[in-house]
Amino acid sequence: MEDVAARIAFSLLVGIFAFFAATNIFLTVLRITHRRDLADRLSAKLAPYTRYFRLGDSSGSGSGGRAR
Repeated sequence: MEDVAARIAFSLLVGIFAFFAATNIFLTVLRITHRRDLADRLSAKLAPYTRYFRLGDSSGSGSGGRAR
Protein backbone atom coordinates (compact mmCIF):
# COMPACT_ATOMS: atom_id res chain seq x y z
CA MET A 1 0.00 0.00 0.00
CA GLU A 2 2.84 2.40 0.79
CA ASP A 3 4.37 1.63 -2.59
CA VAL A 4 1.14 2.56 -4.36
CA ALA A 5 0.89 5.85 -2.44
CA ALA A 6 4.51 6.67 -3.26
CA ARG A 7 3.92 5.97 -6.95
CA ILE A 8 0.83 8.18 -7.01
CA ALA A 9 2.64 11.02 -5.23
CA PHE A 10 5.61 10.74 -7.58
CA SER A 11 3.33 10.69 -10.63
CA LEU A 12 1.53 13.82 -9.45
CA LEU A 13 4.81 15.60 -8.82
CA VAL A 14 6.15 14.66 -12.26
CA GLY A 15 2.85 15.72 -13.83
CA ILE A 16 2.97 19.14 -12.18
CA PHE A 17 6.53 19.77 -13.34
CA ALA A 18 5.67 18.53 -16.85
CA PHE A 19 2.71 20.91 -17.01
CA PHE A 20 4.81 23.92 -16.04
CA ALA A 21 7.60 22.90 -18.42
CA ALA A 22 5.11 22.64 -21.28
CA THR A 23 3.63 26.02 -20.30
CA ASN A 24 7.07 27.64 -20.35
CA ILE A 25 7.86 26.09 -23.74
CA PHE A 26 4.53 27.32 -25.12
CA LEU A 27 5.12 30.87 -23.85
CA THR A 28 8.65 30.83 -25.28
CA VAL A 29 7.33 29.77 -28.69
CA LEU A 30 4.79 32.59 -28.57
CA ARG A 31 7.55 35.08 -27.79
CA ILE A 32 9.79 33.74 -30.58
CA THR A 33 6.94 33.99 -33.08
CA HIS A 34 6.45 37.65 -32.16
CA ARG A 35 3.25 37.10 -30.21
CA ARG A 36 4.79 38.75 -27.15
CA ASP A 37 1.52 40.52 -26.28
CA LEU A 38 -0.36 37.23 -25.97
CA ALA A 39 2.55 35.57 -24.16
CA ASP A 40 2.74 38.42 -21.65
CA ARG A 41 -1.02 38.29 -20.97
CA LEU A 42 -0.95 34.53 -20.42
CA SER A 43 2.17 34.80 -18.29
CA ALA A 44 0.50 37.45 -16.11
CA LYS A 45 -2.54 35.23 -15.60
CA LEU A 46 -0.37 32.24 -14.69
CA ALA A 47 2.04 34.22 -12.48
CA PRO A 48 0.42 33.33 -9.12
CA TYR A 49 0.63 29.63 -9.97
CA THR A 50 4.10 29.61 -11.52
CA ARG A 51 5.94 31.80 -9.01
CA TYR A 52 8.23 29.00 -7.86
CA PHE A 53 8.58 27.26 -11.22
CA ARG A 54 9.92 30.08 -13.39
CA LEU A 55 13.48 29.28 -14.36
CA GLY A 56 14.06 31.42 -17.42
CA ASP A 57 12.14 34.59 -16.70
CA SER A 58 13.56 37.85 -17.94
CA SER A 59 13.25 39.68 -14.63
CA GLY A 60 16.84 38.92 -13.69
CA SER A 61 15.85 36.97 -10.60
CA GLY A 62 16.12 33.24 -10.20
CA SER A 63 18.36 30.95 -12.16
CA GLY A 64 18.63 31.63 -15.85
CA GLY A 65 17.23 35.15 -15.79
CA ARG A 66 18.49 37.42 -18.54
CA ALA A 67 19.94 40.85 -17.85
CA ARG A 68 17.85 43.75 -19.12
